[in-house]
Amino acid sequence: MKFSTRLVTLILLAFCSITQSVAVEADLELSLDAIGEKPVETAASVPHDEIRGEGSEGNEEEEATSPPEPLTIENFDSTLSEGMHFVEFFSPYCHHCKALAPIWHEFQKSFKQEGEQLGVQIHQVDCIASGDLCGRESIRFYPALKLYTANEAGTGGEVIAQFTKAEGRTVEGFSEFVRDRVAELQSEIAMSPSDLKQLHVTNNVDIVETSELLNIIGGKEDKPYLLSFWPSTDEQLNQKTFQNDPKENKLYSESSSCLEFRNVWNNVVRGLPNELKKKEIGLGYVNCQSNEMICTALGLENLVHGDTTATPTIFAFLPSDQGGNKIKFKDRTATSKIITKWTKRLLSIYRFEDTDVTSLKKKMKLLNKLPNDATNVETEPEEIISFVYLYNEETYFDEDDILLKHLIQPIMDMRTNVHLFKSSDLKFLDLLKRQEQALVGYINDGTAEIDEKYEFDEIMYTARTLSTFPMLICLKSNSLTSTVFQSFGTRDIRDYAHVMNFIKINSQPVQQELNTYTQPAVFPNAFDSTTNSKTEKVLIVLDDPTKSKKVTFTISYIHHSFNYFRTLTQFKKLSDARELKRLAVADLKASDAEQSDIVVALRKKIPKVFKFQEHNLNIVYLDLSKLEYFSKVLKWDRLNLKNYKKGDVIIVSKFGNQYWDRDSEGDKLEIENKKAIIETLKLTITGGSTGKALRSNLTFTNVLLGLVVIIAFYLLLSCCRRTRLLRIFSRSRKNKGGLLDPESGFNSGNSGDKVD
Repeated sequence: MKFSTRLVTLILLAFCSITQSVAVEADLELSLDAIGEKPVETAASVPHDEIRGEGSEGNEEEEATSPPEPLTIENFDSTLSEGMHFVEFFSPYCHHCKALAPIWHEFQKSFKQEGEQLGVQIHQVDCIASGDLCGRESIRFYPALKLYTANEAGTGGEVIAQFTKAEGRTVEGFSEFVRDRVAELQSEIAMSPSDLKQLHVTNNVDIVETSELLNIIGGKEDKPYLLSFWPSTDEQLNQKTFQNDPKENKLYSESSSCLEFRNVWNNVVRGLPNELKKKEIGLGYVNCQSNEMICTALGLENLVHGDTTATPTIFAFLPSDQGGNKIKFKDRTATSKIITKWTKRLLSIYRFEDTDVTSLKKKMKLLNKLPNDATNVETEPEEIISFVYLYNEETYFDEDDILLKHLIQPIMDMRTNVHLFKSSDLKFLDLLKRQEQALVGYINDGTAEIDEKYEFDEIMYTARTLSTFPMLICLKSNSLTSTVFQSFGTRDIRDYAHVMNFIKINSQPVQQELNTYTQPAVFPNAFDSTTNSKTEKVLIVLDDPTKSKKVTFTISYIHHSFNYFRTLTQFKKLSDARELKRLAVADLKASDAEQSDIVVALRKKIPKVFKFQEHNLNIVYLDLSKLEYFSKVLKWDRLNLKNYKKGDVIIVSKFGNQYWDRDSEGDKLEIENKKAIIETLKLTITGGSTGKALRSNLTFTNVLLGLVVIIAFYLLLSCCRRTRLLRIFSRSRKNKGGLLDPESGFNSGNSGDKVD
């Protein structure tokens, strides 16, 4: 009934829309007939803000917030000669520019105050009115968004970064882009081109010749190499020309992406001083037009053909005795900060360092107990997730290392701080048990207002951690909920797909900020049945725990309490399945069943119940001001944004269409009330609460279905009408011999005469 009502509504909406469009067309035809053909307006006769859809009407308030006039060839250099500037180059006739106009205008307004604090101004350039300027700045597509800083001579600006579509053309995307790039520059000491050139010379960062490149790719060097591949020749790009001004380097003048990446690469060199000094890594760059065969073999055909819009690509090559792998940097947000962190993480992972419990505690906040109050809470800038490949020296084979070598690339593709270690320290097993025992006590200490108390369950602990060697353990900073990849034979631990799925499922930290960089991992675009579950949830805290120990403590308690309840629920399924199996065998024995039937019943496998993705919970924190942005991006159109304030909590289904912002009593979920949040989360597991609709049901699929039904209905009516006419025609010919017989009712009017 609900579906039928929705379908009828869609049909009526479509019919009204068609009727309205017909009426509009009719009115338009009448208007044109009445006033004649309207002369075509030129770009000069139509204001650009009207062409872009911003409108010309307004009041004093709108004028105060209206964007500044676009820069021109006359004032561009003088404006950019001081400070930093984020510039949009647009065409008033560009469809994408028109779509971007209201977003850019909103960004200018919302970022104005923060921009003043950062020393960044926001500008536009109309490439129709200022074609020469856009040509000089190598603008080849619209809209182009570039970040400039004053050049060394103080005569204009130079590009330091270009905004890419992958970063999201949104108010928040623009804001984060500017913040990140400014932070990069402010974190580095200003260096002149000559200083940068000397930095490259000192650290032996230069062109990699073909013979050396073959050795590096073949793993014959004694250290890893981080190489950037460019769409250039050895004559265009070398140690003498690398730091040149765009006016002196044709590559930079033709390719803004290469000029931007030059600045990124300089900051990468500056960000790895200790690693370069200790010769833990080598850096260099490769000109693909001078190494066509090698670059083609690496899949870099666009760089071989000199595509000036292509961004240089980064590969890391590891020594062959450490895997011989080539590891590609795939993150589309290629800032120097991200590349530097990625490189340092790779240097930690590729060695497969043999660690122990004591050593790992020095690398991360590996705990065997948690503080019972907020005053003793400790935080770290970025939580570490460590996967420890635990083996027994007595049963270890070299072949077991093969798996580790294949895990490097997918682990490096992850945006979270994931690390990989080897260990023969069996004290890790003692740590796991101490963590679970401490977890029970920690939860009980925080539930003074709840009668229910937990006890450490040895059987449940064994059921979820029992494994043969080698085994894989996941340990997270500030967490007692460590997980184990259970292996019951060498085939299990050598199953790359299953091991990698385990790593993916457990790769998220206890808590993290929701921003444009973390969004793809928190809310994936696609559902993967091997690593995802329709039951997964995301808990959003509209507060910043990095500024409040109390919020951090509460988030930690929610994480641990809910995950322990989830484990108990899964273990109950296992216990119930075992009991059913026991009763079935007992019934067979009591009824003197055949021995073969009893054996079959005994051999019946119990389905795996410890599924890490089932009811998995990600906890993120979000500034209240950014909720509107993410609700638009994720299409949460049923959220009433006016209802939320700082400290509120929203639970959303990661892949479903439900959300919860109130407890069973109808009160709002707030971070101050951890009991209500935990009880609501428990109800999502037991089915006691189905939540509210997060998105409207008027989806593209429903609209398409409605249109299909309308078309089918129209065709059916046409077919019926055609059939009816054919029947009338047939009857007329049979009775009178002609369709135009006046007695048949066709073309007769009031006349009784036949038509000749």
